[in-house]
Amino acid sequence: MNIESLKYDGKEVGYIADGFVYVSPRKQSRHLFRGGAASVEEAKRTGRASWGIDINILELLNLKGIKVVAISDSEAKKLYWAALPSWENGNVLNMKFGIQRFLKLKDLRLASSIDKLVDATKSVFKSK
Repeated sequence: MNIESLKYDGKEVGYIADGFVYVSPRKQSRHLFRGGAASVEEAKRTGRASWGIDINILELLNLKGIKVVAISDSEAKKLYWAALPSWENGNVLNMKFGIQRFLKLKDLRLASSIDKLVDATKSVFKSK
């Protein structure tokens, strides 16, 4: 698998696997949007938990031809993903650090590893 670091505004914001899967490493305790819930557990239980991606990064990914956007949660040991157009249609929130698009956990798929995600989606997205 070919891995390329992705930088935005001088900061490393993740990496691109095999030229079409963007992966953003995160920690749910710090980065999972809770929708006003007091804890990650409550946000998950009530269906308010969401992952967000900065709209500028989504635009950059689109320009690079990225097809899949994934969040790798190192704490929960889960890999959440969706096709790029799904993220582009996500809910918009203006956070203190910029505008982001959010998808609820229930709207994201799970993969067991980056390798398996790339392999499973390669035939679909490489042929288009």
